[in-house]
Amino acid sequence: MDQYTQARILSICAEIEAKGLQLSSGLVKSKVGMRIPLPQIIAGIQAYQQGVRAKPEDVIQKPQSDAKTTGDLASQVAQQAQVIAGLQRDINTLKALVAQLQADLQN
Repeated sequence: MDQYTQARILSICAEIEAKGLQLSSGLVKSKVGMRIPLPQIIAGIQAYQQGVRAKPEDVIQKPQSDAKTTGDLASQVAQQAQVIAGLQRDINTLKALVAQLQADLQN
């Protein structure tokens, strides 16, 4: 497990404990915000319970290898733009239908 991942898990464990909740792998996994194998989460919880704590600088700096590539982001933006355009067409169609129904009701 890399240093950032362990620090992230340890930081989440501290947050959970500060809220007075009981540590569990499911709770940590739901808060971690990235894909981490369950054995690594369990190892992180065990390390936390044994007194290991995260260094703030390890949690802040995320490694570049986990970052999405520009191509991936551009593709996602293009897909979202298509979805938005379709939704805008649907909204305009619905507005026209509502206006037509209102006109029919007034006649």
